[in-house]
Amino acid sequence: MTPLSNPTGLLAGALASFPHGNRYRPELIRFLREHWIDIDLVETGAVFAGSFCSAQDTVAAIFSDKNETRAPTNEQLGWLLGEGVPLEALARPFAIAVGSVIFVDAGRYVPSPLGQDAVIVPVIDNGIVDAAAWQPRTGEIATRLGVGACLGQGQIGRDGLGTYGEALPVFRTPLGWLKANRCGIVIVDPTLTGYLVAGMTLRAEDAEHKALLDRTLRVAAPTVVLSAVPSDDE
Repeated sequence: MTPLSNPTGLLAGALASFPHGNRYRPELIRFLREHWIDIDLVETGAVFAGSFCSAQDTVAAIFSDKNETRAPTNEQLGWLLGEGVPLEALARPFAIAVGSVIFVDAGRYVPSPLGQDAVIVPVIDNGIVDAAAWQPRTGEIATRLGVGACLGQGQIGRDGLGTYGEALPVFRTPLGWLKANRCGIVIVDPTLTGYLVAGMTLRAEDAEHKALLDRTLRVAAPTVVLSAVPSDDE
C-alpha cells in the first residue's frame, strides 16, 4: 500500500462519505480496513497529536510493532460502530488498534500470542505517553508502560475542564468514552489519576459511579515531620 500524503484528508473523506457512520456498513468497514495502516502513530503523529513524549521510541514501537498491535478486523470495527461509537472516535487523534495481551499484576499488560484480543488505545498527554489495553468482554483495562493514568489524560484541566469550567466527565468504560467521542476520561490507574484530578470537579455517570470514584480516587495526605534544627529555647 502506498503511504498517504494527506491522512487528515483521507479521514475527512471517510466522514463525509459515511455521515451516518454509527451504523454498521460493510462499505465503511472495508474502507477502514484498506486504509487503517496509514492512519497510525508513525505516519500521522505530527498531524494528529503534535510532538511525541520523551519516550517516543518506546511508545512508537508499541503501535508500529506487529507483535504489539495490529489493525482491527472487520468484525471488531463493526461491533464498535454498532455499539454507537462515532467513526471519528476510532481514528482521532490516533487510531485505535488491537493486540493479543495478557493482563498482569499492578495494572499492566504484556503482549502475548497466547493472550486474548484487546482494544489498544493511546494514552495522550501532550503527545502519546503510553498505551492502554481494554478487553470489552471482561472489562479489564491496563497500561503497557505503567506511565499513563487514564484515557483522555491530556484533557484534565484543559480549557478549565474540571477547574473553573465544566466538570470533567469520567466514564466507567472505554466504550462509553468512545461513544462520547473521547470527551472526558476513563480511569486506568486510580492512584495516578487521583493525584492528577485532586481538587477538581468530576462528573460521574450516576450515583453508584460517584460512590466508586469517591472511594478509589482518595489521595493520601503527606506525612509531616518536625524539623531536626534545635529551637531557641533549647
